Amino acid sequence: MKKLTNIFVFLLLSVNIFAQNWQIINQNKSYNYRTPNAQYITNTIRVDSVAIIQSDSVFYLNRIVTKKTMSAGKHYLLRNQPQFLEREIIKKSDNIFVLNNPNQNVILTNLHFGENWLYDSIRNISAVVSYEGIKNVLGTTDSIKTISLSNGKTFSISKNYGITEFYSQGDSSYNLVGVESENNIVGEKLPNFWDFYNWEVGDKFQRSVLSISGGDGFETNRRVLQYKIISKEIIGDTLKYKVKGKKADTISTDHSNEFITTDYSEELIFINSPTHYTNKLNNELVDVGRYFSQDNVWGKYYNRISFDLDDGRLVKKNGTTTTPAPTFFYTVSDTNSNCLLPFYGYSPYWIEVKFTEGLGFDYDWGYFDECGSEHFMGKVHLGDTIGVYYPDYDVINENQNIDFFAYPNPVKNILHINTDEINFRIELFDTKGRLWLSTENNKEISVSDLPEGIYLLKFISEKGVSFIKILK
Repeated sequence: MKKLTNIFVFLLLSVNIFAQNWQIINQNKSYNYRTPNAQYITNTIRVDSVAIIQSDSVFYLNRIVTKKTMSAGKHYLLRNQPQFLEREIIKKSDNIFVLNNPNQNVILTNLHFGENWLYDSIRNISAVVSYEGIKNVLGTTDSIKTISLSNGKTFSISKNYGITEFYSQGDSSYNLVGVESENNIVGEKLPNFWDFYNWEVGDKFQRSVLSISGGDGFETNRRVLQYKIISKEIIGDTLKYKVKGKKADTISTDHSNEFITTDYSEELIFINSPTHYTNKLNNELVDVGRYFSQDNVWGKYYNRISFDLDDGRLVKKNGTTTTPAPTFFYTVSDTNSNCLLPFYGYSPYWIEVKFTEGLGFDYDWGYFDECGSEHFMGKVHLGDTIGVYYPDYDVINENQNIDFFAYPNPVKNILHINTDEINFRIELFDTKGRLWLSTENNKEISVSDLPEGIYLLKFISEKGVSFIKILK
């Protein structure tokens, strides 16, 4: 009798679980998805706004920028494009949901195993509940239904977390890996502002800064910064770090080098906002100029945010790489406001920027005959080093004793070394600390095979060690 009672209770609970309301979307949550083989969150679905139209609730979803390829390798971008769940989700009575615009797909969450309906009336695709049960979803037990379509595709829905697996009209599939709300995170979290600038007191940083000016006289200022975080303060959305250290400037003109070493102290202030670069989603539109110009001289130029991984750290960057050169920004088409065309013509300015989780930002810029950059080189946290970090101030204290000069800078093919030293060694590193070449007593160095970018040249002789930055 007790066994029969237990079975009855289980059946009663099961009926009650599957009879409850199922929510495909919640306006207070963000849903993180990943495509197969991706190592980071590729898509985030969230509700931008909600409208009540008659008796229906219409959830308008966030949109992205997509890349369209034309002939001869050319391309353009389209903004305000839907992701795989369409532009909006319409909730009707009796747990009926419509994934709407541009397609119109109907999901009936109250049907049970074996029951079917018309999923897509335009393509005449039907749907049937092919599985109904309990599974582990994002580490919690939840009710699951698998829907099989007549075109051979399937998707799954969860009572508490909405769509957990989905196949788009194309061949792409999307798997739910995390759900975020203001006060709760289930599964994977998309790194945001606080993760990108998450540093601690005692952390040490090394950064490189380069500025090059042309005009009537060529001048290059290469700076290496080493500093230690001595205090951290969070006030609302504002994050403040006080840092102290050293800075070494190498000022080069057409005929001379000057080395200047000074103490360095600064209060680094970062302000969180919904539109901050670090809070952007993959393939989200970004107004390039507004982040770097108060007078918005770059405001008419756009790009999209793309994600990448660097040693397991999420990278958010602007820029769509094309061959043979990157496209720094796009302009709005005169005939279609949603069409963004690559700017191939002359422009007096350009910029590329990226943020790396836990390491801060890097950027390269140009304006008429001036250009510059600031790059992360290394970080020391609790004794562990990421990237390149020279022993405290060695890079600063030693390079004043050595007289050498490298030109041209920027360089394209041959880098010339001007020095009176007879015995010396030269090593060339990139900003991630990787060694690209090493040579001894060579005053003409071929760099034609090296990728374009920022390099650190290490000059070693009997007098010591000196470093300068090389731009290729």
